Amino acid sequence: MSLFKRGLWLAAACFTLSLFAGNGNNQAVDMDALDEFDHAFSVQADGAVIVDGERFESMAEFQLSDKFRFESRRCKSELMPMGLQEKAASDCTKNQTVIQNEYYPAQTYTVQVVFHVITDTNGTGDISNSLLQSQIDILNEDFGAFNGSPGAPGFDTGIRFELAGVTRTANRQWFNDRRESQYKSQLGWDQDLYLNIYTNEASGYLGYAYFPQDMAGQTLDGVVLNWTAVGRNAPYGGIYDQGRTATHEIGHYFGLYHTFQGGCDGSNPYTSGDLIADTNDEVTARYDCVQTTSCSSADPIHNYMDYTNDTCMDHFTAEQANRMVCGLVNYRPSLYGGSGSNQSPNAAFSFSTTGLTVDFTDGSSDPDGNVVSWSWTFGDGSTSSAQNPSHSYASAGTYMVSLTVTDNGGANASTSQQVTVTDGSGGAISLSAVGYKVRGYQKADLTWSGASGSTVEIYRDGNLLTTTGNSGSFTDNIDKKGGGVSYTYVVCDSGECSNQAVVQF
Repeated sequence: MSLFKRGLWLAAACFTLSLFAGNGNNQAVDMDALDEFDHAFSVQADGAVIVDGERFESMAEFQLSDKFRFESRRCKSELMPMGLQEKAASDCTKNQTVIQNEYYPAQTYTVQVVFHVITDTNGTGDISNSLLQSQIDILNEDFGAFNGSPGAPGFDTGIRFELAGVTRTANRQWFNDRRESQYKSQLGWDQDLYLNIYTNEASGYLGYAYFPQDMAGQTLDGVVLNWTAVGRNAPYGGIYDQGRTATHEIGHYFGLYHTFQGGCDGSNPYTSGDLIADTNDEVTARYDCVQTTSCSSADPIHNYMDYTNDTCMDHFTAEQANRMVCGLVNYRPSLYGGSGSNQSPNAAFSFSTTGLTVDFTDGSSDPDGNVVSWSWTFGDGSTSSAQNPSHSYASAGTYMVSLTVTDNGGANASTSQQVTVTDGSGGAISLSAVGYKVRGYQKADLTWSGASGSTVEIYRDGNLLTTTGNSGSFTDNIDKKGGGVSYTYVVCDSGECSNQAVVQF
């Protein structure tokens, strides 16, 4: 199995992490266990980025730092033997390319794409439908070399992309890119038929993908993108805000290596380096758009498979297109050719809590038809097919609620959220809340006692607001104006929750 993360390269070669479970027998590696080695990464509400405890005032500042380049967050490449044997397709293996005329695009290969938007429980990481569609547009411009687009200088690969569906899930662990095999097995659509793209923090890298030669159709197959780098003019993208991370990672997904693979070793271009002859050699990755010559010819800084900033990238070469089509037709033959006539719905819902009772409101939509059925699971074994159900839980706690909707064309989409309910009486924790306004903006002062842990979880209207130190007080800067609304707060410590405290404006 080969995994690419947009990042770490030193000198003339990739920093390769080869994991053989320490026994020399090429045993399977637990991908979930490997997550523990990833770096701590988060984007703050003010746009600052925290990486391994170090604060950068913006994503752009982080991307220009030595930390980004030398650790390198652009596309880290890890080779992890998983006991899988490479499938046989001699024209485009992991070790050679045989250029064949049949792989030069004589037809259009349409790939159906599903975005799985994974957010933190506080909503961080959400991506609008319009931004997701703009990413599809960028992929078509780049892979199609459309006239008038940034990708116009490139070679038309013949590969096109259509948006087949969007799922939305709030899960803090998955958002932190922990338990990759778990979230992919639960969220992924049929890997033989769809390109699954998952958005989260990508462990602090811009993205990663798997080679088709040994992972096509498997649970882990697909692309993971950092949510900040998705779409055109991505709000937190910095110099990687034009959607080229997806272009780069999907290049790996179809079998391409980095242009700097193997450094200046161009002795046999089809069996060494990036296995391509019409990409110039370069000694190492480039992070800027300054033209230099590190081997015998100009570095390919404008190629999508280098590490330069998004506005610098503008092309695939003809032989890169040939290798990608070879990878598509040999390793992913069921992936292309879908009609795309029926677009999938978008699943969404909101909820409000009163004690142990939760009222759910469907917010789903369908771009080319109507949502005709709803399937709810409430996390306690109960289900409903109503559009806007109300559900009462037997006991206080946090439950994972899922909604699957189906449209009039038979396509479906799913989304999940965590819901916390209390019985209203509270236990040892006593909570009071006072609401007020400052210059018209709503605020709420919370005061509690009886919590024994070092931290507490504060919930507003059943949604986790924050985890904070057990100081006995907290101010919620709601940042809204107006009146006629109320908010219900609960403070929890190790599963024990306070009474409900309500403020009204």
